[in-house]
Amino acid sequence: MNSRLNRMAPYVFVLPNILLVLLFAIYPLAANFILSFTDGSFETTTFIGFDNYINVANDPSFWTSLKNTLYYTLLLVPPTIILSLVIAVGLNRSMPLKNTIRAAYLIPYLLSWSVIGLIWRWIFSGNYGILNNFLAGFGLPPLRWILDPDLTIPCLALVGIWAGVGYYMMIYLAGLQGISGTYYEAAKIDGANKWQQFIYITVPQLKPITSLVVILSVTASFRVFEQIYVMTGGGPGRASFVLVLYIFIKGFEEFSPGYAAALSVILFLIILAITILQQKFLKSDE
Repeated sequence: MNSRLNRMAPYVFVLPNILLVLLFAIYPLAANFILSFTDGSFETTTFIGFDNYINVANDPSFWTSLKNTLYYTLLLVPPTIILSLVIAVGLNRSMPLKNTIRAAYLIPYLLSWSVIGLIWRWIFSGNYGILNNFLAGFGLPPLRWILDPDLTIPCLALVGIWAGVGYYMMIYLAGLQGISGTYYEAAKIDGANKWQQFIYITVPQLKPITSLVVILSVTASFRVFEQIYVMTGGGPGRASFVLVLYIFIKGFEEFSPGYAAALSVILFLIILAITILQQKFLKSDE
């Protein structure tokens, strides 16, 4: 009897977590997948098979939102990875006020997007923004920044980098502190300089951390919504019209939950495919 209880004890302790995952992760995912095959309002739905997916494939708004999302991701992810790694390496040493500086880098990540959006809308303002005042000091003409369709996504990516780099820096710091100092001591004995130590020791040792940062940053960039909703609303025109914003519009403004669910399933599959490809690339590289 006691041996049976001992065998059951681990499952009893894990059961609450399993129930939470089923309730708040698996069930919503499955319900959303089923909803994507229906049409109607939130109250009454009709099964229509793959019609929503066929309509998405022929929807110009979907391709516009996907293009803008990919553009935002390409502008956001590489600089975020590079900057967070460089800053982490710089702060991974003895220096005055080290913890205070680390906390300062993390503050933007802790702010709400409502606050961040208002701050950066003021900075990018064409009439009284700091950036245009700075340009005027050098006799340069003002720019429209987020009101210029050619500059909207780059400006939004800049804000995303500013807001997220502190978080990824902390992840890199945790990885740096896990690298044994014997590697660097051996490299010094062999005559390796700081740059060579960084390239041949730090970067290879941080590959699992970099993989995590890539997955997190790509996922965050594909899910971008609050920032764009607060700062541009998808404009000017459709210059910042991204996929999650389109899902929101379809679901909560046009009240087409089935179509919005199909869009969200496609978004999930895109993120899943990118994650799998990235993991395969890392394993092949190793």
